[in-house]
Amino acid sequence: GYRRVFWQGSTDHRGTPKRPGRTVTLTADNDPCAITWGVAYQLAGSPEEQATTLSYLEWREKEYDVRQYVDICRADGSVAIRGALVYIASPSNRNYLGPADLGDIAVQIATSKGPSGPNYEYLFKLADAMRTMRIPLDADLHSLEEAVRQELSTRRTTASVAGTGCDLASPALAAAATSAGRALLREDGEQVEDDDDEEEQEEEEEVVELDHHVDYRRRHQQGLRMMQAGHVSQQQAQPQQHQQEQRQLEQAKQQGEERQQQHGQQQQQQGAVVCGGDSV
Repeated sequence: GYRRVFWQGSTDHRGTPKRPGRTVTLTADNDPCAITWGVAYQLAGSPEEQATTLSYLEWREKEYDVRQYVDICRADGSVAIRGALVYIASPSNRNYLGPADLGDIAVQIATSKGPSGPNYEYLFKLADAMRTMRIPLDADLHSLEEAVRQELSTRRTTASVAGTGCDLASPALAAAATSAGRALLREDGEQVEDDDDEEEQEEEEEVVELDHHVDYRRRHQQGLRMMQAGHVSQQQAQPQQHQQEQRQLEQAKQQGEERQQQHGQQQQQQGAVVCGGDSV
């Protein structure tokens, strides 16, 4: 199976070359119970229109160096689509970041931002979309979302204590707290303050709005509107089928959890045999 992981670096949308963000990719998992829940999209229109759309996708996903064709299964395990195109980042990718501790990934996502916005927005929108479509939220995604929210909350609290005593929900308040924090550091030396100023100036110069970012968001919003319109009409026309699919999703999730428990019990039993029955 496959797992959804935040191992791909983003240097032009949710991060910068000096402070890359993290975006999702897929990694192979030897666990037969591994499932990646998601949505498959079919190219619409004439062959020429499909070629245009695919060309745009190739440009948008240009930082993913592996094109792989996989089978997409329904909640009941039956194959719905054979040979769906998936973009994957391999360790050979120039922006590949790879695995890291949950806490380190949370800090990186909480602090990175690019022309498309903060990195945490990317994570939160993914989790919200999963919930909106009633797709089971995988444990890794849920844990990362909670860790990033905690990191953001901690940083707001720390900045508030440093100088303002206010919630830093707005950029103006955040800037005020940062200035107050620098004032407290002056006793330790001007060099610290100068380094911070230089780092911020470099970061601001790197987050530059380019034409392809504007075009990307425009096309993305158009796609969202089309998807939402089609999703609503499908639900209205086929409510019984939608309810049945939701039941199948819940059943598949429960079966997956049961298989994982059985797999864990088997590993424990095998470990007990290897240890000669002396395991605690």
